[in-house]
Amino acid sequence: APTGATGVPPPLPQNQRDSVRSIHCWPKQQQDASVVESLYRTIQYGVSYQLQAQLRLEQALYYKNPARILGAFGRSIHDSSTRNDYTQHNLGSLVCLKRVMEIREGIESLQKDTEEQRQKRLEREQEELQNYE
Repeated sequence: APTGATGVPPPLPQNQRDSVRSIHCWPKQQQDASVVESLYRTIQYGVSYQLQAQLRLEQALYYKNPARILGAFGRSIHDSSTRNDYTQHNLGSLVCLKRVMEIREGIESLQKDTEEQRQKRLEREQEELQNYE
């Protein structure tokens, strides 16, 4: 994996957003639950890493205006220098995680509906069999 000047891999929020953008365009019937689940776990893992670079109160106190910097994202977990694009990219990947979660919920509800429909169909068939006898 490519590394930055400090020998630490650069953050990946842009790659996460690109992945989500591509899956978000798929029609619901083509969204493979295993692919969505894998993407969800991957982005969730990446976001948990990124959140470590978010400036909390104990770090913000060292800045000129702590209230203004609080919640921003530093360059990495080893470099707390801030720029607007660091925060933008990290927030973008949080939005992507939300989108994947929505897609995941949609697939789960589709599967649940399908299971409910299957159960109702079986119940109707059993009733018809009983009425036929």
